[in-house]
Amino acid sequence: MRNRDRKSQAPEPIVPKGNFTRAQVMSRYEEGRAKTLQFIRETDLPLHEYAAEHPFPVFNTLTAYQWVRYIPLHNFRHDLQIAEVKAAAGYPK
Repeated sequence: MRNRDRKSQAPEPIVPKGNFTRAQVMSRYEEGRAKTLQFIRETDLPLHEYAAEHPFPVFNTLTAYQWVRYIPLHNFRHDLQIAEVKAAAGYPK
């Protein structure tokens, strides 16, 4: 996840759609994060027994436990992307 040598394009079904303000994006992120953290704290489900396909084939199928571990890594990747954009010559345009 940390290697940023290759760019990835999100599959069409998960490409963000709509024009949201920064405040709207942050609000939706915070709400989703709160729900995820609440689920993690409160669940008694055997997370290794549930699985779903990752939209990027390189990741294959992830168990719910692996998804929980993946989320902060994915967020960290976006943090690196933001830092790269801000460090680019000519930022902001």
